[in-house]
Parts: sequence; structure tokens; C-alpha cells
Amino acid sequence: MIPVPKAHSYTKEFKRMFRHALFIVDSEDKRRVTEVVESKFGKSFDEMMLSQPDWILKRVKKTVPLHYELLPVVQLLFDECTKWVDPRTHLPLFDLACLKSCKAVLKQIEQGHVSDPVGIQLYRKIKTDKYGLSVYRCLRGTSSVEGGVHQNIIRKFGFFNSSPELANCALAEYRMRHNTEVGIRNRYGVNPFGHHDPWLTQFINKLKMDLGHSFQGSYHDPDSSSLMYKDGNKTFGICHLPLDLANEYQMEPYPLSPLPTDYSSRESVQQICILPCVKLHKDENSAYEYLAKRQNVALAVVPNVSITEQRVSTKVTNASSMSAVETATSPVNRPEVNPLEEHHS
Repeated sequence: MIPVPKAHSYTKEFKRMFRHALFIVDSEDKRRVTEVVESKFGKSFDEMMLSQPDWILKRVKKTVPLHYELLPVVQLLFDECTKWVDPRTHLPLFDLACLKSCKAVLKQIEQGHVSDPVGIQLYRKIKTDKYGLSVYRCLRGTSSVEGGVHQNIIRKFGFFNSSPELANCALAEYRMRHNTEVGIRNRYGVNPFGHHDPWLTQFINKLKMDLGHSFQGSYHDPDSSSLMYKDGNKTFGICHLPLDLANEYQMEPYPLSPLPTDYSSRESVQQICILPCVKLHKDENSAYEYLAKRQNVALAVVPNVSITEQRVSTKVTNASSMSAVETATSPVNRPEVNPLEEHHS
């Protein structure tokens, strides 16, 4: 938020004071944590905050005051920090870029964009620890799409030259794991699911139902009835091209393939539980054949990669543009104009 130099002697102190100015610890939570810290660890609240801040922050709620309370406190902090000079380099903590950022921060605070929204609970109780303290999860901040999904996908692959078939399979596995973990984190009182193989539990519950035994639902299948549902014909990952788009560009559909396996049958579910090895095709045209099948077109739609493809694409695009211009300016398409009006104009 404020781009202070990392090597400055007062950088850590400024960040600590800025944090305390923005976030106010809940007094009741602080009182309970202080009692436990003093009796169990023999430390004060501030000492524990310095040695184990994560432990403290999980057990106390924090609020950002309203703008009329927060603005004078932050303004006073900024005014004081402008006087701080590094004793080693004799450089101020705030340079011109920092001063500009300070003005922007103060403006955001004055407009109420920094304060917590009124009437919205930003903390969720996860559990109670062995000391009787509540452990919270903070919902403040932006979503974790950028750091929690995009970077995760890059780390899972480790390289950028995987085939479309391998990438589609890996992303399908990642989607299931990610959605399961996120779903459990945001559902109060839901216990950990134990594994990421829901078909195992589904098949066991199906066997119990067939035998008339009692069964217990899981996170993925609360009623143990997922195998009774009809396939919704939904596609994920590499999807079919829209039919109207394919018709507009006269794309032929992919040749009909055999009907998909009925995964609701006992034999099919049992086969999934065994987890057979998947054979990925590796010949020269396999990637294009797989893309065409997933896109439901006879020929796969891919970007122009090679120089030859780019030249052909540019030639076709230019020819199409010239044809459109000639059609628009031809006498047939020109509006009728009165010669006298054309002369006077």
C-alpha cells in the first residue's frame, strides 16, 4: 500500500504501527487470550504477539474503525513518519512516491472504502481449541482466485508444453480437489472429508443400499443418491463450440461416437474404483483429434502457431476484408442519389 524502502531502518516499525492503526483488536477476545497466555505460556499478550503472531491472530477478531475515527489516527502516523530518517543512509522513510501513496490512502479512508462494512460479519468461528479459545477464520480481503488458483495450476504442471488431453485431465482432477476443499472451508460444522475419491464412498453406499444396510452420507454425496441421477450432458474443461458459431462458419460436426458409458451401473462404478491406468495417445495428430472431439467439430480449432499458418491466415483475412469493402462500395449496394442533390452537395 505504501512503497517504503525495504532496507530502511524504520520500515518494520512503520508497518507494525500502520497495522495497529488500521486494525483494532476486539477487547473481549484480547481479554480471554491474555488470561490463557499468562497462565499457560507465562508471557504477556504483547510478548506472545512478537513471538507467535499467527497463534494470536487466529484467536482474536479485528475491526477497521469508521472513517471519522480512522482518518485522524492514520494522518497523525503519516505526519510523524515523514520525520523519520535512516541513521545509516540519512535518507527519509517517505520519498515522493510514498507521499503520493499516503495522499491516496487518506483519500480512500475519507471516502469510507477502508473501513469495515456495517452489519457484515467478517469472522467465522472454525472450532474451539484445547484452551477453550475460539479459533476464527477471517473473510476480509479479496478473493483467492489469483494466488489460490492460477499460481496453484502453474505449480501443479511445472511446465507449459503438456498436451491438451493431459492438461484437460489434470485440470479436471484439480477442479474437484479445489472445489471440495473450498466448499468444506465455507460450511460451518462440516468435518473433513478424508479423501478426494468420492466414487469409493458412492460405490460402498450403493452396495449397502442394495443389501438393505444403513449407510452414512458423505460431503460429496449427502443422500447417497448421486448414482441414481441422470447424466446432465454438461461439459467442462475443453467444451463444444456453440452450434450457431459452428453453423456460421460452416464447420462440420465431429463424427458420431459410441454412446458414453453408463456410470450409474455397479460394474462401471466398480471399474472406476479400481482406477485403471489411462492411456494417452502420443502420435503426431492425436492432439488435434482430441481437440476436435472435445470441440465437436471435424477439424480442431487452434491458434496460428507456425509462420506458414500466420501468413496464410493474414492472406485470408486481407482477402476477406477487401471483398467486404468491394461489396459495400459496389453500385448495387450504393443508395440511390438524386443527381441534382449530388451536384449541389
